[in-house]
Amino acid sequence: MSGVQVPASLVDTAGFYGNFFFVRMSQSVYQVVLIALALILAAVHLILHIRRVQAFFISLGQNWFSLSYSSLFIFLPFLYVSFRDFHFIFSHRGSDRFFFEAEELRFRLSLFWLLLGRFRIYVTHLQKPLLHYFNRVDSHKKKRFLPKPNRFLLYLKKIHEGYIFIEDETMTPTFRLCLSDINVSNMKVHADAPVSLFFHIREGSSKLAGGELKIQSSRKSGTIELNHILWSELFNSQNIPLLGPDFSLAAEFQKNQRNILIRGIAGSPKNIESKDSVKSTGGLRFKFNFQPEKYQTTLDLGLQKLISEILRTAKTTWLSTGLVWGGRGLFELLKKQED
Repeated sequence: MSGVQVPASLVDTAGFYGNFFFVRMSQSVYQVVLIALALILAAVHLILHIRRVQAFFISLGQNWFSLSYSSLFIFLPFLYVSFRDFHFIFSHRGSDRFFFEAEELRFRLSLFWLLLGRFRIYVTHLQKPLLHYFNRVDSHKKKRFLPKPNRFLLYLKKIHEGYIFIEDETMTPTFRLCLSDINVSNMKVHADAPVSLFFHIREGSSKLAGGELKIQSSRKSGTIELNHILWSELFNSQNIPLLGPDFSLAAEFQKNQRNILIRGIAGSPKNIESKDSVKSTGGLRFKFNFQPEKYQTTLDLGLQKLISEILRTAKTTWLSTGLVWGGRGLFELLKKQED
């Protein structure tokens, strides 16, 4: 059977209109992108460069926040911003409040991801940051405000001589924690699961509760160490029954595409060897899988879940039974219950 012959003129006409439609559609998309870029850059320029407009926007939020700095540099094509003597205060009745300052803060936003409705902030330098955070709202009620997975990512290249003070007013008595002398290189923070940051730090250290926190990691593996953490610095108690005056923890983790395998040991510092602590004969051994999608919650609740997994998977022996009982009892007493 012979095929139907289509006139050449009809083919040419269809090709012409097809190409015309494709070009017009491409031009429309290109114009939309250009307009979006122009609007974003114009808004940034107005807010950050015109003092009167900037003062107007700050005055709108004066009941919520306060912002000040000594100098500001902006490179608009790449949305690069640099502050010196940066101060930011967020305080509003019925919400958490915090104070943040830094001698120097440099960061940029990814315009490509911004156009796709996602935020990627790259902090290239953070000199002597200080954060005072006062938790006043039940963390279980704040989970609904977290962004969707991979919607908001924060990359920090360098943190020098940082300081963090946390006061949790939702706990009785009020819980206080201080981290000082914080030095970090190459850290990634997922806003939807912030506790995962501990597995995405190339190298970091901090003084914590009379002891020290150390983290090292690569693309596939890493280690976390807590050395000589004093109970008295955490809970205003010199000695916790069955747990002693202080504790240490050493863990190593292996990363894959879906989860992170964590194994380690915790207990009295004298039972944990610093060089090969995971293979030490003393202390409390644990092993579990960290699945990021199950930790999409606030940082404190994420840490609480991590501690719960350590205690749940702990191997009990006649030497570690008292340690496990004491740890579980303390955890049940202090953990945040959902209403």
